[in-house]
Amino acid sequence: LQTIGSGTASVFRNGLMRSGTWKKTSANDPTTVYDAAGQKIPFAEGQVWYVVIGANRGGRVLFE
Repeated sequence: LQTIGSGTASVFRNGLMRSGTWKKTSANDPTTVYDAAGQKIPFAEGQVWYVVIGANRGGRVLFE
């Protein structure tokens, strides 16, 4: 999967889901996630876990 560039994102935090986009300009830059309004989504200090799901390969997320 491509990890440099940008794409769609679903952020799950505090029992809520926010749709937006991710962006990573180079291997040395951090991945930044933005909400639908283009505002950076802040993350708490410490470890952040990313799960990459290839939607074009039949993957999907169901949030209830």
